[in-house]
Amino acid sequence: MFLKLIQKTNINDIKITGTYSYIDIQICGRTARIPGSMGIRCFNCSKGALENWLIPENEPITPEEKSLIIQKIKEKTNKSYMVINFDEEDSKVVETPVQQIEKFFIRNLKTKFNNEKIKKIFFEIGMFWNEEEEECIDLHMIVVSEEEYSKILNLNTQIYGKSKAIKLGNQSGEYVTEDYRNCISFPQYDFIRNNFKNYKEAVKMAKQVIKEFKSENLADFNLSEDFKIYNLYEYED
Repeated sequence: MFLKLIQKTNINDIKITGTYSYIDIQICGRTARIPGSMGIRCFNCSKGALENWLIPENEPITPEEKSLIIQKIKEKTNKSYMVINFDEEDSKVVETPVQQIEKFFIRNLKTKFNNEKIKKIFFEIGMFWNEEEEECIDLHMIVVSEEEYSKILNLNTQIYGKSKAIKLGNQSGEYVTEDYRNCISFPQYDFIRNNFKNYKEAVKMAKQVIKEFKSENLADFNLSEDFKIYNLYEYED
C-alpha cells in the first residue's frame, strides 16, 4: 500500500532538509534520515544507510521502498544545485575536504583554460563577509595563460623596463581584471569555514592542492614564482 503511494508521489512533493552530516527525506507523511557527508554542491551517502524510518520511529524500510525512494531523490536532485549521491557499496572511500576542493579547482581549470598553456597560478586566501555577515574564508586562484603573461610583460616593459616588468609579472594583482576572467573561486564559504579552523590550516590545504596540480602536469612551471600562495590576511590593516 505505502509502496504505491511512493510510486504516485510527484518529486516536487518530496522535501529534503539536513545538515553537513545527514539529510532528512520527507515523503508521503514519513521521514527517513540518511547519514553522510557534505561535498561540493553535493551530499554523499550510502544506500546501506537507508534502513529505518525516522518517522514512524524505527519502522523498517523495505528493499522495494528503498529502491524507489533513491530513484525519486535522484530524479529530484540530479539537475539541482545540491545533488544527492548514493554509493553502491558501504565501503566506498569518503573524500577529504582537500580532495574535494582539489577536484573542484582542477576540473574548472581544465574547463576554463582548455587548450591554453598556463604560465602562472596564484592561490589566494583571504577574509570575506557574506550576505549573512558571517566571517568566512575566501578561497580562489588567479590563473595566467602564457598569452596573457606575455601581453602584460610587454606592456610593463615599455613603461618600466624589463627588470621591473619581470618583478611585476610575479604579482597576482597584475592579472586581475574587472570581469575576473582569470579568476576561479571556490563557491562554498560555509564548506571552507566548517572544514578549516584557521588560516594556517587553509594555507596548508592550498599547498596540498598545489602539490596535486603539479602532479597532474597541468602546466610547465620553471620558477617558484610561477606557482604560489598568497595569504591575503597578512595584507589587511
